[in-house]
Amino acid sequence: LKHLKLMTKVIKEKNIQLVPLMWQGFIGGCSATEEDTQNKFKEWAANLAGSGMGSYWGARQVMYEVWKRRKNEEPGDSWFAVYKDWEMNLMLS
Repeated sequence: LKHLKLMTKVIKEKNIQLVPLMWQGFIGGCSATEEDTQNKFKEWAANLAGSGMGSYWGARQVMYEVWKRRKNEEPGDSWFAVYKDWEMNLMLS
């Protein structure tokens, strides 16, 4: 997350046309188990939406669902299980 935030900062400050690393952030976010870390990933993903790089709305919702299922000790608390349950396509580039 630290490196993803640094890249986002460079993109904004230097006006670099670089596709953000949503895949890495998405996987890291889904793996986060502590609420503080989850909130930091949530903020990072929201900043991507504000940069004009795309909202990644579906990916963000999946990440939140993973956290919810894990917190409630529900089955299928992985990003892959949520995508299957919701019958979604995965496109993060």
